[in-house]
Amino acid sequence: MPAAGISTYRRVAAVFRRRISTGEWQAGDRLPALDALVKELHVGRITVRHALDLLAEEGLIARHRDRRGSSVICQPLNRRWFTLALNLNELEAHSAAITVSEIDSGPWTRPLPVAAEEGLQSTGYHRVVHLHHHKDYPHPVALTDLLIERRLYCELENAAPSNRPMLERLAAHHADLTQIQQTFTIGEADIEIARRLRLQESSPTAELRRIARDSSGTIIYFGFLFFPGHLVRLDFKVDLKKASLGEPWQAIILSQFFCLFVGACSPSRLPALHFHFSGLRKVPAAMADRKEATFTPRANCRRRAAAG
Repeated sequence: MPAAGISTYRRVAAVFRRRISTGEWQAGDRLPALDALVKELHVGRITVRHALDLLAEEGLIARHRDRRGSSVICQPLNRRWFTLALNLNELEAHSAAITVSEIDSGPWTRPLPVAAEEGLQSTGYHRVVHLHHHKDYPHPVALTDLLIERRLYCELENAAPSNRPMLERLAAHHADLTQIQQTFTIGEADIEIARRLRLQESSPTAELRRIARDSSGTIIYFGFLFFPGHLVRLDFKVDLKKASLGEPWQAIILSQFFCLFVGACSPSRLPALHFHFSGLRKVPAAMADRKEATFTPRANCRRRAAAG
């Protein structure tokens, strides 16, 4: 059954993209002839051409004007720039090529949508919505909807460049960042997110719910970060010699990332990944891999779309 809201040519492009990422079509290979692809996929010639044009825009294939047709020049995984940062070293490296533009800002007077065990709430917050731009990508690479502790936000207004990611500005301001908690889920672009990120409606997205607390346990940063799914990459290592495969969380890790990369599960069936990091500061490289991961089943994923 066709996926609602996703153009046929984008679904065809997803098939081609997967064939490249799995090695069925490798760098230097010439793609099958247009007529062969039309016959195999049971779609029109224009649909296949649009799909190939999309992959050419992404830099995955080269279109030739002569009889050579199209050929593979890049792996999709090589272009996926977002990875989940585990400490300030990685956060700074990740944001180095990023600039932000503000699309909404104003006071927030309502309680934070958090559980009591996630931290203490401050007396007031300021809401800011940003688009993130990457120097090598023509469209926005992320939409962030953040709530920053009001006093801290006022200090930032005069102390740090406004075109830098908010967490980087907090670190540069030497804010009391003691612990950060991140929840990663797979979702789909609603009408507003699709418009902001230049995506087709219902396209896959990666969604990061992030909470930062100070040394007193007060939440000073809360928000959602939305990324186009095709720009996200997750690398996860499991030492099978030191750990027993009988432990439930390890089985979930293996099945989760298998489903994530091959697309075997629908977004609503994927469990949420919860990463808890403490001592958020610059650490030696040898310590950078220290992390704790817990997993909970995902029922109804609550997503906040940015307003304005």
